[in-house]
Amino acid sequence: MLGCAAVPSPAAVPPATVPAAPLADGAQAVVPEPTAAPPGAPAPATGATEPGDQTSSVRPGVNDKYYARGAVEKWTEVFEAESREVAANRAAIVAALALREGTTVADIGAGTGLFTFTLAEVVGASGRVDAVDIVPGFLERLRGLKAKYGVEQVRVIEGGERETRLPDGSVQLAFLCNVYHHLEYPVAYMRSVRRALSPGGEVVVIDFERIEGVTSKRMLKHVRAPKETVLAELVEAGFELVAEQPLLKDNYFLRLRPAP
Repeated sequence: MLGCAAVPSPAAVPPATVPAAPLADGAQAVVPEPTAAPPGAPAPATGATEPGDQTSSVRPGVNDKYYARGAVEKWTEVFEAESREVAANRAAIVAALALREGTTVADIGAGTGLFTFTLAEVVGASGRVDAVDIVPGFLERLRGLKAKYGVEQVRVIEGGERETRLPDGSVQLAFLCNVYHHLEYPVAYMRSVRRALSPGGEVVVIDFERIEGVTSKRMLKHVRAPKETVLAELVEAGFELVAEQPLLKDNYFLRLRPAP
């Protein structure tokens, strides 16, 4: 869907220096990549829906541009540009996640793969990165990069608009970078994210600040909601804020966990 750009081969990316503290006790076992559905068939849903899950889109058509002819090439160039704050600060962002070898991570809205293969290098062969997206072109690109680089710990998952389609309790960290403002059904979707977390799991949401009088007119139009609204939706979806890290200038960095 969304937020991420092409990357060089993992062998060409220097390992990120990260703290050794785990996100949850024990590494999750590697799960085989799901068998692809027949062309045109919807991916199977996992996890039960909850009362109050959204039925109306908060922003219909927000992702339509990613389905256009030539979109993958166009958005790869945009997403990987060093002028983009999250691309320029990729190493610092990954370091701030405090991953270790063996961690299971969901790169939600993986797009063209800006973070996917760097995350895979950090978690190593004993870990796993589930690259989730809804756009066929991005999914095809991710599969191609996985095959090219031989990164077996990456699984490419076709998600839905209201749910990740990840197995319940399957990941220790869910990572959404410049993705939240592209969620048409944010509360329903984030409830799906919560179900996908293993005990002790966390969510990191990085997204654009939206501040009247400060944010550019272009970004005010592009980004649906300010941080305060996003936090309220995350609370409604069943999360609580753990910390906000002052790492970026134009984006906020929220670390959350399921509320008790």
